[in-house]
Amino acid sequence: TPRNPGEVGKPALNWGAVKGDALGKSLLHICFLARKVFEKEDRLLRISAPTIILGDLHGNYRDLANFEKIFWRITPKLIASNILFLGDYVDRGEYGIEVI
Repeated sequence: TPRNPGEVGKPALNWGAVKGDALGKSLLHICFLARKVFEKEDRLLRISAPTIILGDLHGNYRDLANFEKIFWRITPKLIASNILFLGDYVDRGEYGIEVI
């Protein structure tokens, strides 16, 4: 959706012709596999310092692009560091698919 007068909104993602029952089965299978992975993972991450912590992108591709310019290009040359993404990638912004 446009944010400013005269701005053109992003076109909707078009999946083309989709078989609903096949898509539903595929999504359920992905959820089943993800649950198996999550059940094996620890609830607390132990990470070493220094770590850059990023979160709450909310589908905002511009923020992700800025992080890429700042952290991925410059920071590794200055200090070796980890990057941790906390989540909330796609729930609000208009570029959720691109952020993933």
